[in-house]
Amino acid sequence: MKNHDFTRLRKLRLKAKLTQVALSQRSGVRQGLISDLETGTGQRPGYDVVRALADALGISTDELAG
Repeated sequence: MKNHDFTRLRKLRLKAKLTQVALSQRSGVRQGLISDLETGTGQRPGYDVVRALADALGISTDELAG
């Protein structure tokens, strides 16, 4: 997977009608990391995190990563 910007996560999460807490519960990714990714303040996540978020949102990793 290429190095991408994950700030689009917020748009995709809202499209799925999920809060950060709900996405965290569905994906097993801590809410603080989701917040960091949405604001672009965190480090690039590992593939396992990207896969878990994409699965929880029902999208591909490429769609999530932009």
